[in-house]
Amino acid sequence: TGSKKRKLVDDENQTGRPDKRPRWLETLDMAVDLLKPCGADGLIIACKEFPLNIIQKLLPYVKPSRQLVVYSLYREPLVQLYTELKKTRKDVIGLHIYENWLRSHQILTDRTHPDVTMSASGGHILVGTKVTP
Repeated sequence: TGSKKRKLVDDENQTGRPDKRPRWLETLDMAVDLLKPCGADGLIIACKEFPLNIIQKLLPYVKPSRQLVVYSLYREPLVQLYTELKKTRKDVIGLHIYENWLRSHQILTDRTHPDVTMSASGGHILVGTKVTP
């Protein structure tokens, strides 16, 4: 009849459907594989989701005295990350959260003014330095 059935693979779960890993988790595993041999001179992350899992996986590969920077459009994930790093990690110091601010302008002939539909925030940045504990 023209309908395609999905083939079941060997890594099936209990429901009979194939296990499906999120794309971000596969990308994270690829990043870990790249960083394992030589480490990283810094870590810059821009994320839409909660960044703690990403930081926990990649932070061990950041060399000492190197910077960690995490960008998020919202402050709450960074506050939770800040609290978790302060509480559980002794190898990250100098943690600060900054708010970005961006004002776009509309430029027309003989007049310039701030864009009427601009947002109040350009996002937030958490910065810190990894050290040897």
